[in-house]
Amino acid sequence: MITPPWPRPNTRVQRTRTLASLGALTSFARSPLTRRLLGATRKVHLALPAVLLATLGGLYVSRISEAQASPGIAPSSWVAGNRISLKVASRDEPGSVTYGFLIAANGDMQIDITEHSAKEKSSGTILLISGRVMATQGLKLEPGYEIDTLDGAGLSWQLASQLLERGAPGDPRGLKQPVQIDILEKKDSINVGTTSASGSYPPPWTAKGTVNPAGVGRVGFDVAFGFRDPGASQRTFELRYSGTWEQLQPPPQIDDSRSLKNWTIHWIGPTRRSDAGGQILDYGASPTKDQYATVGDLRKAVAKADKK
Repeated sequence: MITPPWPRPNTRVQRTRTLASLGALTSFARSPLTRRLLGATRKVHLALPAVLLATLGGLYVSRISEAQASPGIAPSSWVAGNRISLKVASRDEPGSVTYGFLIAANGDMQIDITEHSAKEKSSGTILLISGRVMATQGLKLEPGYEIDTLDGAGLSWQLASQLLERGAPGDPRGLKQPVQIDILEKKDSINVGTTSASGSYPPPWTAKGTVNPAGVGRVGFDVAFGFRDPGASQRTFELRYSGTWEQLQPPPQIDDSRSLKNWTIHWIGPTRRSDAGGQILDYGASPTKDQYATVGDLRKAVAKADKK
């Protein structure tokens, strides 16, 4: 498992059960992300700040357009992209993580994740099926916190898409010439959130970079996000978001015939576990030993479970 210079999306930097026990963060990129619990208050500082997931009828649904936006910023066509490559890197430390998103018209999603540190490289894939199941291959997920990798990916694109909307509003497909982004926000926070994690970056924060047309319906971007540690140190950080955006027609799809051999299946929803302090009710992705030959078989299992 690679250990990047900042906490990774699936790395638990701090996780406590009560507000009284919340302490200072100890790593780079102090993302003020709150782990949402059922029946308890606890914080988890996921790695990379940052649309992907929202709750609908208690399900973990992958409709990007339903993601939480900053105050005063309406959802735009930036969040309507269905093929996105997003690289996140630090100004101060080596290493990076790259996400490749493919979002189907029915909300199913594929996320390819590649992590680079100074000495290592690792990669893996997440499939989000029917808003209820996460299938993974090639990823080493921390037991009990498997959903953090999914959250990290979603939050990263959510933040990047909000910066792009502020700096280059409108339909990216209509971009005819490069756009320079230069934002100094002194009033409003920038907020991100999924079903199980959320965060807020208070002002002042900055966004500087460029957006460029890169072919028919394809756009390239490179934006640096500067923010302060909300704690006592007030240290400044900068994360760089770069990649490409597309809205494919027809949209991508995850075929029923796709093999799930050697994939790990995680059911998404409320979880219950015990520790020395008692029962903890959480929201996460619980691994199962159940095996399904194809994506179609998995979809049938989800439909059957929903009828119970």
